[in-house]
Order: sequence, then C-alpha cells, then structure tokens
Amino acid sequence: MIKYFVTIILTIITYSATYSQNKQALFVQTEYQFLNYNYLTVGIGFQPKKTLLQATRKHSKYSFIGWTANYSKAIKNSDWGASVQTIIYTGSASGPFGIGLEGNYKSVNNTDHYCFKPLIGLSFPIISIMYAYNFDFYKIKTDRINQHEIILGIRLPVLRQK
Repeated sequence: MIKYFVTIILTIITYSATYSQNKQALFVQTEYQFLNYNYLTVGIGFQPKKTLLQATRKHSKYSFIGWTANYSKAIKNSDWGASVQTIIYTGSASGPFGIGLEGNYKSVNNTDHYCFKPLIGLSFPIISIMYAYNFDFYKIKTDRINQHEIILGIRLPVLRQK
C-alpha cells in the first residue's frame, strides 16, 4: 500500500507537464517532533519561481511549494540529524493541507540511520501539524528508530519576490 502511495506521489511530481508560476520565496522553519526522541528542528526553505505543481490558497502568501534543508537535535541527549524535504503547504476549498517527502540522516546512540519519510497533515498560515512515518533502512530491525512522528512546525517568510 505504502509503495503504491509513494509511486503515485513521485509520478505526479516528476511527470506533470504544467508548470506553476510562483513568487520566489525564502523562509525559515522550526519544528518539534513528538514520539521520536523529541527532536527540535531548524531549517531554511526555498520556493522556486516555477514548480511542477500548483498550490493555491485564499491568502497565497502562505502557500509554499519547494525544498527545505533542516538540522535536528534531540533535546534530552546528543543525538542529531539532517534532512532534505520537498514539501507543499497549501489549502483547498475543503480545508488546509500539507504533504511532503523527506530523506534524512539521524545519529542515534552513535549509530547511523538513513530514513525516508512521507509527511501528511494540516497546514495553517504560519503553523502546521503533520504526521510522518520513518522508513528506517537500518539492518537490525530491533535497533531502528521510532517510525511514527507527530510534528508541530512554524514557518516564517524571510524574503518573497513581489
């Protein structure tokens, strides 16, 4: 089931023939990840002028389609991580929506973990609440990191082309 979902998302992103005209934007974000070692994440995001998908919202200055680069640090210990996301924060007639894909690296108890993480949730003008599932590629199944995450995020635009 998950394999088909990922295939559909990647197909939409890579094979869409129509390009959306966006305003280029740069923003900073911070996230707090519940259920997974309580990570605090800071990052920077970029929205290119042309994207394969279109995100619309009544207040378009809060819509975002683009890439983010993030650094994560566990609050209670020395564990840390880094990630790259392709993410959409938008809304529709039926309500606010956010979806994305993330590739990440985490050093947990001095063990390297490489993960793929789809995200889905609610996106409001500045904050988002997302659910994510880590597909950890670590060989020993009992040593894998917690797969489920609830993420509370805050995004603030830094620069936006007029």
